[in-house]
Amino acid sequence: MPEPTSVLFVDHTAVLSGAEIKLRRYCNHLAGRPEFDVRVLLGAHGPLETALQGDGVPVEVIPLPEQVATLRRAQLRDVRNVLRACWLIASYVLRLRGVLRRSGADFYHSFSLKSNIYVGVAALGLPGRHIWQANDHVSADYLGSSVVARVVSALPRVLRSHVSANSVSTAQTYPEATPHSVVYPPLPTGWPDDLEQWTPISAPRIGMVGRISPWKGQDVFLRAFAAEFRGSSVEAVIVGAALFGESDYADELMALCESLDISDQVTFAGNSSDVPGELAQMSCLVHCSVLPEPFGNVVTEAMAVGVPVIAARAGGPLEIIDDGQTGLLVAPGDEDGLRVAMRRLLDDTAFAAALGQAGRDASRRFGDNGFVAALQSMFDHARAR
Repeated sequence: MPEPTSVLFVDHTAVLSGAEIKLRRYCNHLAGRPEFDVRVLLGAHGPLETALQGDGVPVEVIPLPEQVATLRRAQLRDVRNVLRACWLIASYVLRLRGVLRRSGADFYHSFSLKSNIYVGVAALGLPGRHIWQANDHVSADYLGSSVVARVVSALPRVLRSHVSANSVSTAQTYPEATPHSVVYPPLPTGWPDDLEQWTPISAPRIGMVGRISPWKGQDVFLRAFAAEFRGSSVEAVIVGAALFGESDYADELMALCESLDISDQVTFAGNSSDVPGELAQMSCLVHCSVLPEPFGNVVTEAMAVGVPVIAARAGGPLEIIDDGQTGLLVAPGDEDGLRVAMRRLLDDTAFAAALGQAGRDASRRFGDNGFVAALQSMFDHARAR
């Protein structure tokens, strides 16, 4: 039997945000497969560390300097912050380089923008191949500066890294000559087959699931909901919480509900450990990011449950949904279009059920076998270069 492919996944944080949930899923899909040897290196202690240990995945933590760990995208607009972070991280990179060398891994697969940069530098000249995980669009909208975006997008070529993009949309934000592969993020192991098929609920309830953040468009959802359903028996639920210093926006959403006179119809449910259970209690799932979504995990998750989905027509959802067949697409920020789509799904329950079933069938390409094959192909491609 050939030697297993040895992968050391690296992330700067242990907060369970979108990228870290994907990292855990990667590990769960690969752990126990004889063709892979998987380990994780984190830059902080926290929930992801605990979760991975519970999954039986070997985890090591080398804490990042606090000033680097807490650096936010908005701070990258000031070049002084960037230079200060580079200075602080220099000794960390030297320490990390020794860890990478001793790991003997075939691939050092970093999973966040920060870890992409410092692992890419630390891996230069080592025998393992660096995989730069591209979870987000490298754009001025995302990074706050066109100059920073151009610099970041050029780094994989400078560092001789192979980019693993979570969608074609994300890959296209890097220079065309950058070595890359597209590996769509997987559903949790066993999905959709391990999930009960969604059935329409009697009390109409429309929901969003995910991090509360201005670019995720919860305010767009609430205004569209109010325009169509204010004073009716239809309920709205927002599952998720603010992260990374965005709690002010969550407060603004509650104030918006007051001003729209829909507070008694809207529930802010907070984070949930039972996403399928939350989705099963919805008449439809709304995704309405106002910036192009790099992928859209909640879209594939809702489809796997069989819940009809309305998503923003930009970025990853364009690669996931066949409009009118496996879901509905609405222009980002289009409150009127979203209002019409929500009403359509509530009024035409037969269409909604058919849309949900077709979405569930389409979600299978993001399941176990498709993901592992795509990831192995990416590693083979990276190794061959």
